[in-house]
Amino acid sequence: MGNTVWKTTQLVALVCALLAKPALAGTNAGFSVVVDPAEIRGPAVGERIDLAVEIQGAVETKHALLVARYDSSLFSFVEFAPGDLIEGLVAPPGIPEEVDGGLLEIQSGGTQLVGSPGVGSGLLGTLSFELRSQLPAEGAFISLTKIQLNASVNDADTLSYAVGEFGVRLMRVFANRLFNIAVKRRHDGAILSWQSRWPGIDDTLRYRAVGDSVWTGITNPLRTNATVADIAAVQTLQAAGIEAESATIAVMDSVLGTDLSTERAALLAELDIALRNRSHSFSLTSLPADTRFAVALPDEDFSEDVAVFDGTGSLVHLASVEDLLPGTAYKYRVTSRLVDVDDLIVQGLMTEAQAIVIKFGTFLTKKENVPLRFLGPPKRVLSANGAIINFRLNQLAGALVDYGLVREGLEGEEVIYDWSAASGDVLNAHSLTLVGLNASSTYTLSHPRGIVGGRYAEHRPRGQRPVESRSQIAHLGGR
Repeated sequence: MGNTVWKTTQLVALVCALLAKPALAGTNAGFSVVVDPAEIRGPAVGERIDLAVEIQGAVETKHALLVARYDSSLFSFVEFAPGDLIEGLVAPPGIPEEVDGGLLEIQSGGTQLVGSPGVGSGLLGTLSFELRSQLPAEGAFISLTKIQLNASVNDADTLSYAVGEFGVRLMRVFANRLFNIAVKRRHDGAILSWQSRWPGIDDTLRYRAVGDSVWTGITNPLRTNATVADIAAVQTLQAAGIEAESATIAVMDSVLGTDLSTERAALLAELDIALRNRSHSFSLTSLPADTRFAVALPDEDFSEDVAVFDGTGSLVHLASVEDLLPGTAYKYRVTSRLVDVDDLIVQGLMTEAQAIVIKFGTFLTKKENVPLRFLGPPKRVLSANGAIINFRLNQLAGALVDYGLVREGLEGEEVIYDWSAASGDVLNAHSLTLVGLNASSTYTLSHPRGIVGGRYAEHRPRGQRPVESRSQIAHLGGR
């Protein structure tokens, strides 16, 4: 008990000492900080915002302090999770306090009680917030105003920033908008044209004679003929500064690493024009003369419902949409209708409008080739005959860990992985259970790996830490 009290007192004293800024440069002078992500577009209310703080150029650090400021009407602080830069960093929960400008300030970080100092580059930790309400039109900013590394109580180096200078910017993404809509009438048809805020090929139009109930729909042929791979190819060419409209097949092949046919090259050229153009048009033909028509443009309605989920009724619903383009904004409509209410509607006790709720929204898919990274070191829960490995990733991925008994070989302990445990789900938070372990035995555990799209993220602590199948391990976390 006395030892626990002493450690806690020591921790509080060291954390408090971090607040003092030294007059002279310390051991870690010249270190730098990288925040990931630096920008988030279109976050949804209730979404968790994970702000990874990576340190570069640390010489020797045992203590750290992070100070963040944020708008309490938009965000709430969730937690600070230590990373792998400082082994065994003990981080007490911070308490947000009001500061000038109507902001809240949270001081996070901690101190190392045992272990080797942090050296070089690595993840200091992850600050997590939750978006509480809709972002204003101008967006919002979570600011890191101070990052301090300490080699000792009296040896500290600090980077300081003004509010809004360093951190993560959150931007509100607005739905696509149509404007400059024009109709050029003919005796048996019409040409409708418009411009949109964003370029694209996802054009649909519906029309019907006034008084009719049946709509006729028209879809951009490129939307049907082009695949996700075609669009990705055009985006790759555009990123390389090549316009498929005027480039030769040989030039496109050299960038894409493909052998394009003449037909596909022509399709990519059409796509290139469409994806750079904000003008759209449809030609309506074979219409009866002297007839008024109503038109539904794509921004006003959806051409069709693409799927129906939970037809028997449920309080919780989950819809999975696949084969989307990376780094692309999408608009969605969710329609929910009460079940078993048809009799009530027939009896006049409820209207159809009262039985249906519709919600519109947008979301932005993540960009390709975002590095897969651990949000803090894995945590272990041990029992007499098993272990549970818990860890979080910065994106949805699978997970794999190898483990085996520690054996005595000719040159000492041998590391042989006999078994593997994998997650059957693609998640950003994993809990892998290792079962059937022998009591009072020592096991070696590989570095947990996250897997997404053939790419791996591996957590590598300093040194190999044995995992024993016992609930009490005095040296757990030691070297």
